[in-house]
Amino acid sequence: GGTALYFWLARARALHEVDEEPGAGKRIFDRSMAALLGVAARVHATLHAGGSRRSLLLAIAVAVVAGGLPWLIGPSPLETIEVDPFDGIGFGHAIVWAVGVAAAIATVAFAHERVVALVAVGATGLAVTLAFVWFSAPDLALTQVLVEMCTVMLTMLALRYLPAQSAPERDPRRMLRDAALAGAAGIGLGAIAWAVMQRPFQSLSDFYLARSLPEGGGTNAVNVIIVDFRGLDTFGEMTVMLAAGLIIHALLARRSILPASGPARPTAAPADERRHPLMLATIAGYVLPFALMVSAYFILRGHNEPGGGFIAGLVTSIALLMQGIAAGPDAIGRSRAEVDALERRTARLHLMLGGGLLIACLTGLASWLFGYPFLTSTFGHPVLPGVGEVPLASAALFDLGVYLSVVGATVLALADIGRLARRS
Repeated sequence: GGTALYFWLARARALHEVDEEPGAGKRIFDRSMAALLGVAARVHATLHAGGSRRSLLLAIAVAVVAGGLPWLIGPSPLETIEVDPFDGIGFGHAIVWAVGVAAAIATVAFAHERVVALVAVGATGLAVTLAFVWFSAPDLALTQVLVEMCTVMLTMLALRYLPAQSAPERDPRRMLRDAALAGAAGIGLGAIAWAVMQRPFQSLSDFYLARSLPEGGGTNAVNVIIVDFRGLDTFGEMTVMLAAGLIIHALLARRSILPASGPARPTAAPADERRHPLMLATIAGYVLPFALMVSAYFILRGHNEPGGGFIAGLVTSIALLMQGIAAGPDAIGRSRAEVDALERRTARLHLMLGGGLLIACLTGLASWLFGYPFLTSTFGHPVLPGVGEVPLASAALFDLGVYLSVVGATVLALADIGRLARRS
């Protein structure tokens, strides 16, 4: 009916020649959309008038208000203490906690000294890693320490294009406002943690521990949750990571930014001044095969022991980033042609990104062929000649997709930042 109406209007009413008709629905629609876009533009201008600082301020303020409303309109969860939250906390826990708190305070105190603040942030992350180790969470500890390393490398590369010191804050009212908001957020999170710790321990741990092996085919409940029970969440996180890597690449792929720290290096500098650190250039070649072996070990054992595709991807990413840093345009023992070839290989990392997401998606779609929901996994124990019985799960292919996506996104983002000064 719609097709017939279209051809009739085109012939009888000269549909494509009508510009505007009194009372036409198209004109009403266009004006409504113009008004809606005008409102959106004004809201956007109001929210982002102060740049990222205003956006961050509003985000934290909304979170504080949303988190505080239940405490204001309902009964306080801090009225009675049913469980001692300090039960089992020893002297070692207190030391780790003190180091983390001191590092967090140092981050604020030395915020204007960017490198010092970065070191303090790294110390905070290591304290969190030790807490995970202490409470027997090796998967989380491995992830935390590797993410910490990648984050520090990313920030160090970015700091090259920023002044060594940030501008001092000159408005005391703004400082008081930021301090009050940060204090409210910190106190609120502390109150939530206290309210959780004082209640009897109840969680879904027993559910997952009981079903990881019979239903997921793995004894490492953490990995089975990530790639099986909550595989759709992981698939969404992979998509977000892919988008972030591609956005960074799109923003920096053709840009040339001169470093802000230190004077510009002359192109005719002596060879000794252009060389990279000898130690890094020497060990980088030996680290890569060892890191790849460790990555393969983590990804193969991840379904039954601490490890998995995400941890393996971070190990590989760190090793590849060391290669890129050591193989700069003036690296020892490297010709410019070799360095250009390395850059071309790095520029094609977006194929690895898309390939990882595609493998994960196809792994999930394969379950449809057998009448099961998306991302339903299966497992078996085939006997291989000369090897014996080998536990295999289809979720291992999903984990391979996670590995490729992590390597592609991490190396692509950091390599683009590292190449900025080289283009300049």
